[in-house]
Amino acid sequence: FCATIPDEVSVFSTQTEANTCVTDGLAVELILGTGFSESEPVNLTVTGLPPDATAGFMPNPAAPGAVVSMTISPTNEAGSYPLTITAIGGSDTASYTLVWEVTGSPAVSQLSFPPNAATGQQLAIPLQWQPADGADNYIVRLAGDSLMNDLILVQSTTGTSQTISNLDFCTTYYWQVETLGDCGASLSEVWSFTTMDDLTFSSDGESFTACTTDTLSSQVDVGSCFTSNGVTISVVGLPANADMTFSQNPVLPDGETTWTLTLDGVAPGTYTIQLLGTDGINDVEDSFTLVVMGEPVAGNLLSPAATEVLEGPEYTFTWEAGSGAATYTLQVATDEAFSNTVFEENLTGTTLTTSFPLHDHGQSFFWRVVFANACGTVVSQAIPFEVQYTATYELLNTRFELWPNPSSGLFFVKT
Repeated sequence: FCATIPDEVSVFSTQTEANTCVTDGLAVELILGTGFSESEPVNLTVTGLPPDATAGFMPNPAAPGAVVSMTISPTNEAGSYPLTITAIGGSDTASYTLVWEVTGSPAVSQLSFPPNAATGQQLAIPLQWQPADGADNYIVRLAGDSLMNDLILVQSTTGTSQTISNLDFCTTYYWQVETLGDCGASLSEVWSFTTMDDLTFSSDGESFTACTTDTLSSQVDVGSCFTSNGVTISVVGLPANADMTFSQNPVLPDGETTWTLTLDGVAPGTYTIQLLGTDGINDVEDSFTLVVMGEPVAGNLLSPAATEVLEGPEYTFTWEAGSGAATYTLQVATDEAFSNTVFEENLTGTTLTTSFPLHDHGQSFFWRVVFANACGTVVSQAIPFEVQYTATYELLNTRFELWPNPSSGLFFVKT
């Protein structure tokens, strides 16, 4: 501290204002002018202090021209305080004004989202609050208890939002924001929110296809937010001659069970099966479609008709689609019992043209179709037919047609 001491009645400092935090006191060096009477000591006082602050001077009283240290105790009252320092020496009086700016802790952050005690929140959620006066940055705390002891996350940010993710279903979380400033910190209220319920109740499939005597199975998943009693499952819509059992029933939260559906001669058709679950508080349901297939129904054989004669070298067979049939097998044999099958082909359509040389195996044949699906096969009746192959030749620029060919004796020639 170095200043020229004036030869006048005065008290002054090199400071006209001072800035401190509420937790800090204030120390200021004052100078008394030499204009005070040397025969009288100079007494110093100060006014304008915060209500909870006290001041002291050293020395006090002091001699004219002395340097006096003024100290003020810390205050808890933030604000702007114009301090008036008065020096009185006999009949001489001087004063000096110093503005003391006391900065307190930053304002408390006001939490805004999600609302306090909100329920059904997503598993990733933005925590939001209002900007606070005097804030430099914020610390967000997330905990599993209202006393904020079971901390899950502590995150510093300069913004007013923090996204929290990977939360658990049906869980209550507590959060708080600490505001940090130049002169301390402040804590917000503790708010809570609860995440959405996991009431999953679903079978692995939406549709199942089976034959009349099949056995099916699938898994049912149960969410984590049912009561500890578990979910008891019942079934609605089972067809006659069907039975469903479960590997576990009731099913504990976050568990699974496997259902087994046994069909014992169930009539073909489409059925809607409902699975109803309850834990005594929450009622849930799921459904799936069961398509029961029987053996296919044979369609009518159209061509060749019974005893029809087909002329080669290509032969065409046509039949009606069979109800429920997925594939067809055309068979041609030389005998009605089909012990000597000479031609066979699988297909999905209902007509076939072939150049297979049937005439090499004779003239009289039987044909039939095997109608098939995943649940069985049905064989149509056998239809007799004959083949006649016409051979064409050219000799000396003359065209000859011979039929029937082959022939067991008599045949015809046409030019």
